[in-house]
Amino acid sequence: TRKGIKSDKGLRSYNSALVIPVYDVKGEIQSLQYIATDGTKRFFSGGKMQGGYYTIGTPSDMVLIAEGYATAMTLHQATGHCVVVAFNAGNLKPVCDMVRSQFSGRVIICADNDASGVGIKKASACGVEVIYPPIVGEDYNDMMQRCGIDEVRTAVIGRKQDLFISVADMMRGVKRADWIIKNVLEKGSNTLLFGESGACKSLIALDWAYCIGLGIDWHNHKTKKGTVVYIAGEGHRGLAMRMQALSQKYDGTQPDNIYFSTKSVDMLNVETVMRVSQVIDDLEIGKTPDVIFIDTLHRNMQGDENSSEDMAIFYTNIEMLAKKYNCAIVVVHHSGHGDKGRARGSSSIKAGMDAEFCMTKQSARDVTFSCTKSKDFNAGTNMEFKINVVDLEGDVFFDEDEQAQIQGVYLDYVGVQDVVKELKKGTQQCLDSLKDAIKSTQKLGGGRTLVGENEFVVSLEEWRPFAYEYITGTNNRRVFRDGVADLIKQELIN
Repeated sequence: TRKGIKSDKGLRSYNSALVIPVYDVKGEIQSLQYIATDGTKRFFSGGKMQGGYYTIGTPSDMVLIAEGYATAMTLHQATGHCVVVAFNAGNLKPVCDMVRSQFSGRVIICADNDASGVGIKKASACGVEVIYPPIVGEDYNDMMQRCGIDEVRTAVIGRKQDLFISVADMMRGVKRADWIIKNVLEKGSNTLLFGESGACKSLIALDWAYCIGLGIDWHNHKTKKGTVVYIAGEGHRGLAMRMQALSQKYDGTQPDNIYFSTKSVDMLNVETVMRVSQVIDDLEIGKTPDVIFIDTLHRNMQGDENSSEDMAIFYTNIEMLAKKYNCAIVVVHHSGHGDKGRARGSSSIKAGMDAEFCMTKQSARDVTFSCTKSKDFNAGTNMEFKINVVDLEGDVFFDEDEQAQIQGVYLDYVGVQDVVKELKKGTQQCLDSLKDAIKSTQKLGGGRTLVGENEFVVSLEEWRPFAYEYITGTNNRRVFRDGVADLIKQELIN
């Protein structure tokens, strides 16, 4: 009565105290909470609290999680949504993990805004959306008693749940792209790197990881130093050989912020993914991962890659990791059996990715890296690599039987691919005249283009007179128009 809330059919009274059952994941009572008339709380002696919970209401499209019963019932009365009681801040994460393993909808923790900040801190470590009252020292029951239940309803239901947003609000919320590897790998993105057997897709992935670990440019692409978690499907000796080869490629420097898994992980099993998340949290690496590599998709899922249902579960699980850590996810995969230019399995694999890159064998030693999908950035030009075979340094890589060093490989960057061998006459004239126009105007893009800040740009009006000097014939306007269109189509200009 003092709290202004209803009781619930699952509660009992005992010696003037309110008794709340604490359930385990199987729905069995594992402890009890007693709340005295003066508000004092205690738990059943010998009962288990870790992971224990109490549920108010039935889950629908959203589940709320709160610390105490009074706060939870306040939220249920205000919103009508199912609310799970975690009983204390330290129990928020195991309860949240349990809810997410059994419920596919939206999960929000409605934290107490304690003066100590403990409630918000514990809630923020759970990897889901967190809201809390605006005044320090309040929980949502305090907020209801101060300003009414309608304010609680607005704070919860109205927050981040509008179906539509104005252009002005949308633009205010836009942030700069957070590139880990400029124009290749962006934080918060899902990226697929695929190729046929022997096309060196894992070599590219490890090269990315190595450059991110050191914070060194990846072949003219600016790279931000960060922490890497690499979920591998092969043994550590093979990985060690590749990392040694990369160390020799990059002058012997070894990154200390790349973490390899000791075994593959079933990314279709939400409980397994939760355990992986917990292991990452316990690494004590000082900060969360910036990139998580999954190499390969086939080795890290016990399901059917041709099934859109299985792939939907896969994406739900990797997006959970991406959201929790605000990191990039890179999935290494195989190309199709009949078509080397597409990834193997369901078409939903490509559809679910923000970017997709393909590795193609050109010869026994030559491979091409190309972008086959880019949602929000310039795809760039194909890159050519050559496999470089080196003797691995160190006694551990010495073969006593052969009396020689074991060999390893890495990829040497050759350059960009020569996309067009021969242009039509008018198109070539336009391209030649563009070079003259750029040389004459020397006007920088100033950050207005997709590529960066230091490239030169010209307007069509500035370019046209230079083109007319090159173009022979009478219809120079049409030749110029068609030439520009052809250059854009062939991605030689933007």
